[in-house]
Amino acid sequence: MKLSPKEEGLDWEKVLNSSESFREWAKYFPSTFSSVDVESKAQDAYLIPINDGLGKAHWDKDLFLKQLVIDDEKRRLLRSLVENRLSGQLRSVGDLISNKGKGIIIVLHGPPGTGKTLVAESIAEFVERPLKYVSVGDVIANPKTIEQTLRKKFEDCAKMNAILLMDEADVVLEARSMEDFRRNAVVTTFLSQLEYFDGIMFLTTNRIGTIDAAFMSRIQVAIHMDTLNENQRNTLWKNWFENENLKLKPPNREALLGEVNKWAEIELNGREIRNTLNIAQSLAFSRTKEDGNMSCNDLKEAAREAQSFRKYFRTESERTKDAAQTLWGWGQQN
Repeated sequence: MKLSPKEEGLDWEKVLNSSESFREWAKYFPSTFSSVDVESKAQDAYLIPINDGLGKAHWDKDLFLKQLVIDDEKRRLLRSLVENRLSGQLRSVGDLISNKGKGIIIVLHGPPGTGKTLVAESIAEFVERPLKYVSVGDVIANPKTIEQTLRKKFEDCAKMNAILLMDEADVVLEARSMEDFRRNAVVTTFLSQLEYFDGIMFLTTNRIGTIDAAFMSRIQVAIHMDTLNENQRNTLWKNWFENENLKLKPPNREALLGEVNKWAEIELNGREIRNTLNIAQSLAFSRTKEDGNMSCNDLKEAAREAQSFRKYFRTESERTKDAAQTLWGWGQQN
């Protein structure tokens, strides 16, 4: 039986939003759906119980509009680039050769914990598109199949109508050299495949200064993610305290918000703030055996540990800097 909401004169939005109407229509749906988990890459046919709330995806647009801590100018630039590309009204000129140079490649660079990955995640939520993660490790695992692997990843992304994110892409972006032929082959292959990517791709890197010069003509925009200043840290702490996922009880939330200026003075990046909150949550639960009881003292203790680890890490990094090797150098010696 072929169902056509248009022929039946139904308001499909109302059908999806009404659990009773949806259950009636769901009787005609297949019991399993072929799906893929974009994070684990597991693909299978899944049984979808009707009563589990099968329906439209719920997109968190506020993640990009309100929770992402970034300059307004950069937010507007990202929004315009992605929305125009998806609308199809403003197409890139591309290369003289058909199907070349029509994708949008956005590089997000800056120190760790400044929100590079969150930018891609939040803009995908805002424009209501799935985000497909591509692991650099998967791409370079077999040097002989890099081209086929990249082409398959790009094709999967196109089928899903997804935005592509390659996190920590330093390995495939690093400048070629006369000594490292294996890395040269990887970078060259990646460069050639980028020419035929016809979508939206985010690449994140902590080492913008090491990028191969040939990438400059293939990157539409590079956005620097600055180290968080005190005002930005203040906003980030507030966002976390007000986040429902933290499950703070009202008195605890008010107490933590009352001290937010003190938390913002602590020089932590976004990832360190999140980790500090996780530790504080664990301390609070261990103390009270209940969720939502994080206190200022719990957070102070967790913040001290975070600062101590950061100080130790910096000291050790300076001490071992001269002996550090790149991933490629390590691979050649082992």
